[in-house]
Amino acid sequence: MADPARHVDLDRYAGRWYEFARYDNRFERGRDYVTADYAKRDDGLISVINIGHEGGADGLRRIARGKARVTPDSNNAKLKLVVLRTVLCRRLLGARSRRRLSVVDRR
Repeated sequence: MADPARHVDLDRYAGRWYEFARYDNRFERGRDYVTADYAKRDDGLISVINIGHEGGADGLRRIARGKARVTPDSNNAKLKLVVLRTVLCRRLLGARSRRRLSVVDRR
Protein backbone atom coordinates (compact mmCIF):
# COMPACT_ATOMS: atom_id res chain seq x y z
CA MET A 1 0.00 0.00 0.00
CA ALA A 2 1.24 3.49 -0.81
CA ASP A 3 2.43 5.79 1.95
CA PRO A 4 0.07 8.64 2.85
CA ALA A 5 0.82 12.13 1.59
CA ARG A 6 3.20 14.12 3.76
CA HIS A 7 1.38 17.39 3.02
CA VAL A 8 -1.99 18.24 1.52
CA ASP A 9 -2.75 21.64 -0.03
CA LEU A 10 -6.25 22.22 1.34
CA ASP A 11 -7.05 24.82 -1.33
CA ARG A 12 -6.46 22.22 -4.07
CA TYR A 13 -8.27 19.53 -2.05
CA ALA A 14 -11.44 21.63 -1.72
CA GLY A 15 -14.27 20.94 -4.14
CA ARG A 16 -16.21 17.91 -5.38
CA TRP A 17 -14.70 14.43 -5.52
CA TYR A 18 -16.28 11.36 -7.17
CA GLU A 19 -15.86 7.94 -5.57
CA PHE A 20 -15.19 5.17 -8.05
CA ALA A 21 -14.05 2.39 -5.69
CA ARG A 22 -14.01 1.68 -1.94
CA TYR A 23 -13.69 -0.89 0.78
CA ASP A 24 -17.16 -1.84 1.96
CA ASN A 25 -18.19 0.07 5.08
CA ARG A 26 -21.48 0.43 6.96
CA PHE A 27 -21.60 4.18 6.36
CA GLU A 28 -21.93 3.78 2.56
CA ARG A 29 -23.24 0.21 2.26
CA GLY A 30 -25.77 -0.07 -0.57
CA ARG A 31 -24.96 3.37 -1.95
CA ASP A 32 -23.68 4.19 -5.40
CA TYR A 33 -22.78 7.38 -7.28
CA VAL A 34 -21.12 8.74 -4.13
CA THR A 35 -19.67 12.25 -4.09
CA ALA A 36 -17.84 14.18 -1.39
CA ASP A 37 -17.68 17.98 -1.26
CA TYR A 38 -14.97 19.64 0.84
CA ALA A 39 -14.85 23.39 1.57
CA LYS A 40 -12.73 25.53 3.87
CA ARG A 41 -14.77 27.42 6.45
CA ASP A 42 -14.08 30.84 7.98
CA ASP A 43 -13.48 29.23 11.38
CA GLY A 44 -10.61 27.12 10.02
CA LEU A 45 -12.59 23.88 9.87
CA ILE A 46 -13.51 22.00 6.70
CA SER A 47 -17.12 21.42 5.67
CA VAL A 48 -17.81 17.89 4.38
CA ILE A 49 -20.95 16.81 2.49
CA ASN A 50 -21.21 13.21 1.28
CA ILE A 51 -24.04 12.18 -1.05
CA GLY A 52 -24.85 8.63 -2.10
CA HIS A 53 -27.78 7.07 -3.95
CA GLU A 54 -29.56 3.84 -3.02
CA GLY A 55 -30.86 1.79 -5.94
CA GLY A 56 -29.02 3.55 -8.76
CA ALA A 57 -28.41 7.08 -9.96
CA ASP A 58 -32.11 8.03 -9.66
CA GLY A 59 -32.57 6.22 -6.34
CA LEU A 60 -33.09 7.59 -2.86
CA ARG A 61 -30.41 10.19 -2.10
CA ARG A 62 -28.71 10.01 1.32
CA ILE A 63 -26.76 13.02 2.55
CA ALA A 64 -24.25 13.08 5.40
CA ARG A 65 -23.00 16.45 6.60
CA GLY A 66 -19.95 16.84 8.74
CA LYS A 67 -16.99 18.94 9.61
CA ALA A 68 -13.33 18.12 9.79
CA ARG A 69 -10.28 19.66 11.36
CA VAL A 70 -6.66 19.22 10.49
CA THR A 71 -4.94 16.96 13.02
CA PRO A 72 -2.20 18.91 14.81
CA ASP A 73 1.37 18.22 13.64
CA SER A 74 0.13 16.40 10.50
CA ASN A 75 1.24 19.08 7.99
CA ASN A 76 -2.37 19.17 6.69
CA ALA A 77 -2.08 15.48 5.75
CA LYS A 78 -4.62 14.09 8.25
CA LEU A 79 -8.18 15.18 9.00
CA LYS A 80 -10.41 14.29 11.95
CA LEU A 81 -14.02 14.06 10.70
CA VAL A 82 -17.16 14.46 12.78
CA VAL A 83 -20.43 13.56 11.02
CA LEU A 84 -23.15 15.96 12.11
CA ARG A 85 -26.13 14.27 10.50
CA THR A 86 -27.11 11.99 7.67
CA VAL A 87 -30.00 13.01 5.46
CA LEU A 88 -7.19 17.03 -10.12
CA CYS A 89 -6.65 13.27 -10.09
CA ARG A 90 -7.39 10.00 -8.38
CA ARG A 91 -6.74 9.80 -4.68
CA LEU A 92 -6.81 7.07 -2.07
CA LEU A 93 -8.51 8.15 1.14
CA GLY A 94 -8.15 5.77 4.03
CA ALA A 95 -7.53 5.15 7.67
CA ARG A 96 -4.31 3.84 9.13
CA SER A 97 -6.28 0.86 10.50
CA ARG A 98 -7.05 -0.06 6.86
CA ARG A 99 -10.70 -0.60 7.79
CA ARG A 100 -11.81 2.21 5.52
CA LEU A 101 -10.62 3.04 2.03
CA SER A 102 -12.15 5.13 -0.72
CA VAL A 103 -10.73 5.82 -4.15
CA VAL A 104 -12.01 9.16 -5.49
CA ASP A 105 -11.63 11.10 -8.71
CA ARG A 106 -12.22 14.74 -9.56
CA ARG A 107 -13.91 15.09 -12.96
